[in-house]
Amino acid sequence: MSQQKNPSEKLPLVQHLIELRRSLLRSVIAIAIFFLMLFPFADEIYNFIAAPIVQAIPGSNLIAIGVISPFLTPLKMSLDISHLYCNALPALSALDVCGASTLSS
Repeated sequence: MSQQKNPSEKLPLVQHLIELRRSLLRSVIAIAIFFLMLFPFADEIYNFIAAPIVQAIPGSNLIAIGVISPFLTPLKMSLDISHLYCNALPALSALDVCGASTLSS
């Protein structure tokens, strides 16, 4: 999202760093927004992902071996899904949902 008209024109290093900082900041903000939207549903996301494992092993449960694991595992899954949603799906970046500007003129 630079102010130049010709994309092949060379920019100074500082301009590239400013562009990188702007892109990273927008990406982190988008991930944080989606994480905050997904966090209330962290247990449902965890149950949905763990359901095939529990069904494959009849008569058993998934157990947490760490003290804080029952809280951190759904939290990490919500964060991973928000990261996937914002940065790995090319359709969203083409639509400029998560800060990418591939269609800017």
